[in-house]
Amino acid sequence: MIISAIDTPKDLLALAITARYFRDMIIPYQIQFRIIISDLKNIHLWRFLSKRRHLCSRIRILKLIDTTDEDVNLDPVIPKCLSQLDNWVAEDENRTATEILHESFKIFYDLVPHFHSLASIAWITPDSYDDEDGEAIPRQILLRGLESWPYLVELTWCAITSTFKPQNVCYPWSVKGCVAYSS
Repeated sequence: MIISAIDTPKDLLALAITARYFRDMIIPYQIQFRIIISDLKNIHLWRFLSKRRHLCSRIRILKLIDTTDEDVNLDPVIPKCLSQLDNWVAEDENRTATEILHESFKIFYDLVPHFHSLASIAWITPDSYDDEDGEAIPRQILLRGLESWPYLVELTWCAITSTFKPQNVCYPWSVKGCVAYSS
């Protein structure tokens, strides 16, 4: 399909305004899902995608910043259609941040194969995301992704430690001291 071959929101918009048929297909569920910048703890995003797994294939650039550090700047870019999901917050009020994070990891891990059009992923995490065996959970997820993301050309995974804190992280990212892969 023509639409799935277009990577940038700008090019999608140009196609959308040429014909009503394309507009109805592109807006909102194509153009809004090309680039996502979020915290992995955004449980609402992952729940939404887990119920609409086909939308994962529309994401080309995924940037995750998982931190509570005030020094790290996160300007989220999430689909506007998710702004209506504020009512989901009430069901999480009695849950701890750790419980929500574990649910986010599980959902994200299950979604990994559905991001099959992903071209770039960057993930900044605290260094404390380990499972019971001491293995880094992001590493497990990214290894699964490498098997599932045939169009991936860039992967960056950066662990924040007490001695390394990226400064002014924003789009486009420019961070030193990260594990990076680029084809």
